[in-house]
Amino acid sequence: MNENFAFFIFDQMTYKSRSLIILVSISILLIFLILNFFFFKKTGEEKSYQVLQSKILESEMGLESDSALIADLFLNDSVFSFAQLNSVDNQFPFFLLDADKNLKYWSDFDIAIDFKKINFSSQYQVLQDSNGAVLLKISELGSGKSNFFLIQVLRLIYPGTIKNDYLLTGPNPIYFGNEKFDLFEIPQKESFHIVDSNGNFLFGIDFGYGY
Repeated sequence: MNENFAFFIFDQMTYKSRSLIILVSISILLIFLILNFFFFKKTGEEKSYQVLQSKILESEMGLESDSALIADLFLNDSVFSFAQLNSVDNQFPFFLLDADKNLKYWSDFDIAIDFKKINFSSQYQVLQDSNGAVLLKISELGSGKSNFFLIQVLRLIYPGTIKNDYLLTGPNPIYFGNEKFDLFEIPQKESFHIVDSNGNFLFGIDFGYGY
């Protein structure tokens, strides 16, 4: 009987030890998975942010190059003409408004901008509406005879949701991997901040699960 009792006690202790080992192993695994999830989630978001930031800075150089070409046309009291503007080898669409903010020239018929929503005192501005989302660069040009506002457009999100081989809708694939993100026109505490080459805020972005 004593041998059976001792075996029973030993068996119980062994069972409890195995249970404890399994419980500890499961706990360690859960902790590892949780830490792993948040670590790789953060790492993935940081990488997505850095890629987007780099692409925006690269596009900023293109915007600056375009504006320099257009500004050259207004030097030496050059007379405003569509022929001159049509000859510009621009990378990004642009609009020209006169000093009274009346539209005088547009390089692209596929983009609609509500000029009443533009803050002309800001160099960069993001507009989001039914036409999608755009990053605008606002400059003022002067020829000595008249002044114009140059509005350059960097398309972030195309309007519409229908996807096919002929119509581009949703996030601009040049900048974004998919549609699982939120853009903010003003700084948000939780979001990543996309800035220009001078460190000025352009827009905020939160990356969703699965981006």
